[in-house]
Amino acid sequence: FLGDGFMAVFGAPLAVDRGPTRAVAAAIDMVLATRGLLTAVPEGMPPLAIGIAIATGEVLSGTIGSPDRMEFTCIGPPVNLASRLEGLNKRLGTHILIDAETARRLDPAIVVTPRGAVPVRGLTGETDIFSVDVDGQKAVELDHLRISLYPAPVQP
Repeated sequence: FLGDGFMAVFGAPLAVDRGPTRAVAAAIDMVLATRGLLTAVPEGMPPLAIGIAIATGEVLSGTIGSPDRMEFTCIGPPVNLASRLEGLNKRLGTHILIDAETARRLDPAIVVTPRGAVPVRGLTGETDIFSVDVDGQKAVELDHLRISLYPAPVQP
């Protein structure tokens, strides 16, 4: 947990098949699950918003810290990139932003929109980013994708 946010990792400490697709599918489900909360804001209160960013790449993961305070975490450029991209959601009016590597590895059932190259604080040059339009996804394809990612357990 990071203040009012959190970091979720797909593929550490154990590798997972189709990690980027799993991460984006989870992000879509998070946005859909919070829709009721986002519209149930009392009058006069600012609207709630959810912003998610996903970056794919190699990280150092494990129990990091001192003997007084140890925690499992990940560090590396994809972690920093995801953090920076998450902050762009508000400015761009999006809920889910992903980097080019994530977009390249996604299942074709997930529709993404190129948002161009943007400067990212802490990185040289610009980074190609993509948004995931939750409303642009086909519900049937998402259901099939969920089944392929998380098949029902075999009953004895």
